[in-house]
Amino acid sequence: MSQIFTKRRGLSIAAAIGVGALLAGCASGDNSGSADSPITLLTSGDADTTQGQGKAMNDVIALFTEQTGVEAEQDRVPFDQFLASATTKARAGKLGDVVEMLPGANFESLFSSVADLTQEQFADADLLSGWSATVKDVADDSVFAGVPVGAQGVVWYYNKALFEQVGLDPEAPPATWDEMLATCDAFKAEGISPIGMSGSDSFILWWAWSSLSPQFFSTEDVNAVRAGDIPLNDERFMDSLQPLLDSYNADCWNDDFAGKKFTDVEADFGAGKVAMVPGLISNAINWKVWDDKLGTDAYGVFNAPKVAGTSLQGQFFNPVLMYGVSAKSQNPDAALKLIETMASAEGQTILLKEASQFPNRTDVDVVGVTGSTGAGQILEIVDAVGGVDVAQNQFNGAAQSASWTNLTQTMISGDLSAFLDDLEKQQRG
Repeated sequence: MSQIFTKRRGLSIAAAIGVGALLAGCASGDNSGSADSPITLLTSGDADTTQGQGKAMNDVIALFTEQTGVEAEQDRVPFDQFLASATTKARAGKLGDVVEMLPGANFESLFSSVADLTQEQFADADLLSGWSATVKDVADDSVFAGVPVGAQGVVWYYNKALFEQVGLDPEAPPATWDEMLATCDAFKAEGISPIGMSGSDSFILWWAWSSLSPQFFSTEDVNAVRAGDIPLNDERFMDSLQPLLDSYNADCWNDDFAGKKFTDVEADFGAGKVAMVPGLISNAINWKVWDDKLGTDAYGVFNAPKVAGTSLQGQFFNPVLMYGVSAKSQNPDAALKLIETMASAEGQTILLKEASQFPNRTDVDVVGVTGSTGAGQILEIVDAVGGVDVAQNQFNGAAQSASWTNLTQTMISGDLSAFLDDLEKQQRG
């Protein structure tokens, strides 16, 4: 499965993908369309294509069309509906041509509907990184579902001005979970919400949980979760949830969390109403949003605080965003060329600049392109502790859905055991 990335900007992707070589064994099904047939990209995100990820993809598509003469369009599905919608489309044989996916067990419902890829079919394959994260079948690690185009992960963000306001060092975020709880006390004493959480979708809580996982699960453990050798009610899952339960019981969350979606909390942090929030590295509730709303030097980034008694340390940072070719694509040549365009230095620069998607190329200067202090801090954290995959990526669709639905209520009830027993039941069917 996923590799461990230990060097700053250590993710890379081939400068060029051998499209012609890929065609020989890539796509199956009815491929009777002409070479100039228009294609569709199935991707997650809101319908707005005038800014952010929507605009970035439009710019990449414009570059692709300029190079090939082939028209392409986005089929954009909201993040919280994407997997269910994509699975329905796959079962109906209407997946489009290029498909956005994550490599974990929760996206396996799509893997049978995308074309087989092998690393040997790509030019300069030795320059590619993250291939092991994209495998379709754990029994055959030479078969891949897609090309790893962008990195994703979870970090914690904090508002420096609010730290100063309550007498805390704005350059010293909490390094341990005990310090986190003490930091929460300092904010509560001043009537400031310490940690932003979204109760109506549980996404932020899920990301907080994912940020803690590297302290409890090694890369080998993550592989064992996927293989079924470690159940989802293993005590390490219990231990990784306990700090979050402690933070809830200590009233560290915003009082109005129950009715909040992650986009609401994004707005609150951007408005300076919340002191700390676990957020993404790419695309949303991330450094690009804070650069725009707070200013590049108004916030800081920190790794999940260390939990007492843990011996592992890592940062959830992985090239998990990948794109594959539908097995039923009418124009697989063009579909592969669009992926090549996304993976090119120019395409990756567009995605970084407009959509804050971290590149998988060493020849894209993240800080130089963005001018972002926060983006640079993320790279420093990954350099210091190493980028790893997380066990939550190995939940199947049913277990992931159940956790998103029930995670917040579990914090309220405190019954971690029942929650995890249910996840294990969903995972094993």
